[in-house]
Amino acid sequence: MDKFTTLTGVAAPLHLVNVDTDMIIPKQYLKTIKRTGLGTGLFSELRYKEDGSDNPDFVLNKPAYKGAQILVAGDNFGCGSSREHAPWALLDFGIRCVISTSFADIFYNNCFKNGILPIRVTPEQLAALFDDAARGANAKITVDLESQTITGPDGGSISFDIDPFRKHCLLNGLDDIGLTQVKADKIASYEEKLAEERPWA
Repeated sequence: MDKFTTLTGVAAPLHLVNVDTDMIIPKQYLKTIKRTGLGTGLFSELRYKEDGSDNPDFVLNKPAYKGAQILVAGDNFGCGSSREHAPWALLDFGIRCVISTSFADIFYNNCFKNGILPIRVTPEQLAALFDDAARGANAKITVDLESQTITGPDGGSISFDIDPFRKHCLLNGLDDIGLTQVKADKIASYEEKLAEERPWA
């Protein structure tokens, strides 16, 4: 997966609480096990009208937020079912960072496994980020994983916590498979030793 180091861009404000995974990617898009192509279904019930045209009132369809890579959302983001298609859809759409006061545990864990940085902030910090995001393309924010900071367009900075192991994985682009591949030499050495000691195995 792609490394996450520093991300600077427009943050889209999603003023909704309890956004569940069915809202993020509705069930009709779950027929595939591919991680690509799901971006078209992201928030489809909010993004599109009944005739399939774009809903101009939805934040990600507004010109100021086209190409947004950061999402600022309300409490309890990613609740509901455990579908991993939700982070897949966000990533395929181009979202690399989601900021909220709280996340559902399974969704939170799945984000890290797919190269998305979920950041927990306080209600006061979220309110400030919503204010920054409301300014659209005129106000970019920077998320620096190494320093664990979010810097607003006016230079104000917010610090965030992250598990050191998850931070290491994101900085180095290591998913579960990547973590195994890092230990390929040790695995090969063990298998050689095992073949010598237990040739019948």
